[in-house]
This record gives sequence, C-alpha cells and structure tokens, in this order.
Amino acid sequence: MPDRRGDPGHGDDLARWVDEARVIEAADARSRRQWLRRQLEAEATFRGVLVDLGQRRDTVTLTTTAGSTHAGTVEVVGADYVEVVGATSTVLVPLAGIETVGTAGRGPAGSGHRPSADAKRMADALGDLAADHRPVVASTSRTTVEGRLLAVGQDLLTIAVTGASPATVYVSLSSLAAVGLLGSG
Repeated sequence: MPDRRGDPGHGDDLARWVDEARVIEAADARSRRQWLRRQLEAEATFRGVLVDLGQRRDTVTLTTTAGSTHAGTVEVVGADYVEVVGATSTVLVPLAGIETVGTAGRGPAGSGHRPSADAKRMADALGDLAADHRPVVASTSRTTVEGRLLAVGQDLLTIAVTGASPATVYVSLSSLAAVGLLGSG
C-alpha cells in the first residue's frame, strides 16, 4: 500500500469525505425533526390545542355549533368544557359545541397533545356557580335563557328567570352551546 502522507490530494479527500458526512448528517437530522413534527401533529387533540393556547395566553375566537362567537383568553380547560375570559364577559363552552378556534398572530399553538391539569366537568363548574345563584345567560342552538342559576342536576340547569313574568326554566345540559356569566370579565 503506498504511503499517502506526502500526497497533497490525501488531505483534500479527507476534507471532502468529512464535508459529505456532515451534509448527510444534517439532512438526516432535518428528516428526523420533520418526522417527529408529523407524529406530534397526528397525536394532537382539540383539547390539547386549547391547553397550549391557554398556557400561551393567546387571544382566541371560538365559534360554536349554535353559530355564536366568543373572544378572549382560555382560562380553564376542563374535562368537557373551556372557559374563555373576554374583556367584558366570561363564558363556559362545552368542547362538543365548539366548531372552530381561531388565533391571531403567533402561529400554531404547539403540539396539541398536552393534558390539562383540570379534570373538572362543566356540570361541576356550573354547580359551583349555582351555590351563589350566579346570574347567567344559557344559550342553546334555538334559545337563550337569562336569570339566576339555581341548581345543576345530572343533566339539567335550573334557572330563575326574572322580569315581567318570573318563571323557572330547565335547560338540558346536553343542549348547551354556552353559558355566559353576567357581571364578569
């Protein structure tokens, strides 16, 4: 085998080989990052995206299946609802009733698979509010009921409606599009 130490081309070959190895390594690293990003995106959940947006304190606009929109920051992501606090109002929206979530500015929310530490259900959150007979506006796809939240049962809200003809209205929890908290925000 010839001794190449004195061959001026030997160093060039080694440098070229090292450069090619770096290029291949960089391409492999980019490919791995893209694959991992695709995996994270495939594992994303709606609830996880809301958690990410809440942690970033992004302003969001929710559109519900009833056609209403609510803007503000995500304050709580419970087991089956999200609480959005706006400049003048606070609203609880069932996750099943959200069609879209829009954000302004900062790009995608993140991985969207982060779990929420709050596992409270919407009925439990509303039950806490009923203890104080909190004034609310309960919206479904067809009607809006405004009054004091008296009680929350297993599948219904009991609301005392005041006005010209006081009444008690029972609202099915499964029909709720949103519950706005009056005097909040």
